Amino acid sequence: MKVKDIFSRIIIITFLIITTLALSLFLFEDNKEVEKSVVTIEIVPGTSVKEISFLLAENDVVSLPYLFYITTILWGVDKNIIAGEYRFETNLNYREVVQNLTKGPDAKIYQFIIPEGFTIEQIYKRLDEFEITDVNKFYQLAKNGAFDHDEYDFLKYNPLPSLEGYLFPKTYNLKENPEPEDIIEIFLKQFRKEINKLGVDVEGENNLNLHQIITIASLIEKEAKITEEREIISGVIYNRLQRNMPLQIDASVQYAMGKIKKLSNDDLNYPSPYNTYLYEGLPPGPICSPGIESIKAAFHPKQVDYLYYVLYDKEGHHKFTKTYQEFLEAKKDAKRRKVY
Repeated sequence: MKVKDIFSRIIIITFLIITTLALSLFLFEDNKEVEKSVVTIEIVPGTSVKEISFLLAENDVVSLPYLFYITTILWGVDKNIIAGEYRFETNLNYREVVQNLTKGPDAKIYQFIIPEGFTIEQIYKRLDEFEITDVNKFYQLAKNGAFDHDEYDFLKYNPLPSLEGYLFPKTYNLKENPEPEDIIEIFLKQFRKEINKLGVDVEGENNLNLHQIITIASLIEKEAKITEEREIISGVIYNRLQRNMPLQIDASVQYAMGKIKKLSNDDLNYPSPYNTYLYEGLPPGPICSPGIESIKAAFHPKQVDYLYYVLYDKEGHHKFTKTYQEFLEAKKDAKRRKVY
């Protein structure tokens, strides 16, 4: 008999053995008398069947993760598993586990994304689309100061009732029907986790407290489209602050007006402390939720001589200048090239 034929037979026999084992595990009850307990397992959206198999094994729901994985494939249910929070008895028959996973969880889990640069208003609207919590209460808690800040030391420098800037942008897995307070807790704890990972002083740096630095980060988030420019824009902001120059950042006026639009000359006189054309220094607080790269840039501005910048191309690059005359020339050039 040829080696090739022997190898083929070994593969076929192995496949039949595995298939038989998988079918027996799927179809028949495990009659062993074993001590059982109840475990809670959270399967988030996007988790692969292989990952789920090992998660079940780690929690003693199944004993052989690879065999369970093969079982789901053989029975064509590997694409039918529903994400969510499940409560399983340990040492269950595989058939029961598969039935539960395809029937649906005890509590669904929703993948909820806060993009970098989102405001509380935008988060509120997105939550409303999901219809998973009392969004009006969420808005009151986050925007109007109804949330208890005491647990979060990083909020002690925030003089405002609003949590703008502190609801960290990230992809979250939210359980079904969460309380608005619980959602805010999740966002704030993530903010604290990210700040702690940076190893920065929550008391503030560069003669600014944390609230002021997060405010700068939010301005950077709205101004910078290119990651490499964030630290440079941060440097420009610091330079202008040190010279008592108004920051003149359009996004701050748009935030005050509650509109994303091209600003007119009249808009630049919009009466609000957030209008950085009218008032020197920083606005009272953040204008959005900055991402981690903008926060890093706000803590570590690049040492530059620039005081101005203008959009250079439609990809988001900027032309940085040291003098107002150079700025005017760069702006004229950008208009000539129809950048904006």
